[in-house]
Amino acid sequence: MRQQINLYQPALFEKNVLFSSRLIAVLLIAGLACALLVGGGGMWHLSKLKSKLARLQTDQDAALQRVAEYQRRYPPRRPDPDLAQKVDQMMADRQARLALLDFLTEERPGNGVGFSSHLEGLAREDLSTVWLRHIRLSGGGHDLLLEGSATRASDVPVYLQRLQRQQDYVGREFDHLQLSRSENNPQAVDFLLQTTKEKKP
Repeated sequence: MRQQINLYQPALFEKNVLFSSRLIAVLLIAGLACALLVGGGGMWHLSKLKSKLARLQTDQDAALQRVAEYQRRYPPRRPDPDLAQKVDQMMADRQARLALLDFLTEERPGNGVGFSSHLEGLAREDLSTVWLRHIRLSGGGHDLLLEGSATRASDVPVYLQRLQRQQDYVGREFDHLQLSRSENNPQAVDFLLQTTKEKKP
């Protein structure tokens, strides 16, 4: 008995295909759609960025125009040379006055309070008929020179008596007194008082 085997049966030649052409086509279409979506989103985002950049550029141009307008309307100020000179003069006057104040209040040998109290004493005992033109203090306040004028010669001793009421001039004696007729005012007399024998500077 003979048995035949058909080696050409279709079942023996079937191959299992993992991806069919239909599935591949679907996947390609889906990938293409995703790429189009991503590309469209990128283009939309890029368009928004370009629009924003254009607005920022417009704002920057407007700001630069405003700055240029302000610079034109309000140019930088230049210092006034006259005003600067006045400020320098005022500063120099201030320094000179501070130096004088330091000198008047500085404690020197034989003088523990400075010269300001001596000047205050002269100011307190002012006499309308006597005026001083020159005052010199030296030796820590011990040596004094007063030069001035009076309407009458008799006013000079009155002024000295009144000056004795001030603490810095109590018991002070003047060694030199000089009276002379005033050259500028014949009705007045000039006087010079010194506590020492030294000559007038």
